[in-house]
Amino acid sequence: MLIIRIDDGDGALALADHAHRHAHAPVAVRLERVAERRGLDHVLDYEVYGKTWFNRGKNMGYREEAIECVRDSVLPMQKQLYEKHNGDFDRVYTEEYNNASYMGEVIVPGREYELSYLECTCEKVKSGLRSDPGQCECSRQSVLYILSQLEPESEFDVRMVDTILRGGDRCTFRIKRSPA
Repeated sequence: MLIIRIDDGDGALALADHAHRHAHAPVAVRLERVAERRGLDHVLDYEVYGKTWFNRGKNMGYREEAIECVRDSVLPMQKQLYEKHNGDFDRVYTEEYNNASYMGEVIVPGREYELSYLECTCEKVKSGLRSDPGQCECSRQSVLYILSQLEPESEFDVRMVDTILRGGDRCTFRIKRSPA
């Protein structure tokens, strides 16, 4: 049984659905229908499989959404890699980011990098809750947030080169670093 908790801002509404665990797209459609039947313009947040997703429509920017997504999971792992290589991004991008999931490349040593995800890593996209290519801005913001936490004294520019939702075969980001 799948339980989805919907918060409409006044109190939680619960929806039980007997959908198969991997049948995500029907769940997203059902979630929207329930919200519509309850007279909600948008859902403030929802919980699927015990993980809370924030979906504040136009009220929540991608930066906040990205921070919420990576703060307790991806960021600690990235800090470990950064510390393992003594803050040497060249080594992180060549030694750690070349595996079955990621590809890293040093474009200009110490200053410019490229990071590619070989598949979309966004849980909202993978679950069928989002399909708009604009959602890729959340991934860009997550990369930017992680880098700013690793090196708060440096400035970073992260640009989307290509994404799967925009028709690419991978999600690729170009990262420029301006050390302090």
